[in-house]
Formats: sequence, structure tokens, C-alpha cells
Amino acid sequence: MPISKDYQTVICHTKKEGKAITQTRVMMTYITDNEEKTLDKSHKIKLVRNDSTFEINSDNILAFGDVDLHTGTDDYEGINEIIDFNDIVHVPANYNYDNHTCTVPYDVKGYRTYETNNIAAMAQYAHGKLGKPKKVVIFEITTKK
Repeated sequence: MPISKDYQTVICHTKKEGKAITQTRVMMTYITDNEEKTLDKSHKIKLVRNDSTFEINSDNILAFGDVDLHTGTDDYEGINEIIDFNDIVHVPANYNYDNHTCTVPYDVKGYRTYETNNIAAMAQYAHGKLGKPKKVVIFEITTKK
């Protein structure tokens, strides 16, 4: 399966009120030890990942630090508490987090997905797509139109 080592969208939530549209994306990216120390001290950092710059502060940080997203761990179970959207996401069927692979029962190109409101499963897949870094930051980006 593909690995993108910069950043991943865990979930995107759109809300419409009248003519106003608010879109909130929950993002995940790796952080270094020094970036984690900066977040520990000030809860504020500017991260540059490939062609994107993210302004992260105490208003939009959901979590950061060491992470273990194996099914059943405290981190995995806690994701659904810190990301409070009850949206439906598409996750690859038969996804194996340890190997970052999914299997299909017959010879087809691509892979199947299933719908779920388990945001932890999507976060686990996003973490796998990042190459399963030891330390991550999970944060929100909100735009209004």
C-alpha cells in the first residue's frame, strides 16, 4: 500500500449553516523530538511538510507525542474520544496495520473499502500511510466559506 511521509487527513467534516460552510480537517503528521519539545513548552509551532505549512497552537492541537495505534491500545481507543465527529469514513477492507497491507480474496487490481464511523480505524490507516512514525501530532484545520 502507498506510504506518504508528509501528512495525512484523518477525517474531513463539513457543516453548512445557511450560506456559511465550515470545513474541519483533522490532520496527522510526524514530529521530531525537537518539535515535540517545542510543543511541550509553548503548544505552538509552524511545521513545514513538503509544500504545506501548518500553524499549530493550543487551539487546534488534539494530541501529540508517542503513539501506538494497534487495535485495542489506549491510543487507538482514545482517538474516538479526541476526534468527536460521528462521520462515516471509508477504510480499506482487510487492512493489516503491522504490514500496512490489505488482502483481497481474489485476483483484482486495487482494494475494497468499507464504511465505518470508527475514526480510530481511519487514524490507524493514516498512521500506516505515514510509515508509522513513533511521534505524531494530530490537529485540526478549519476553513469557512
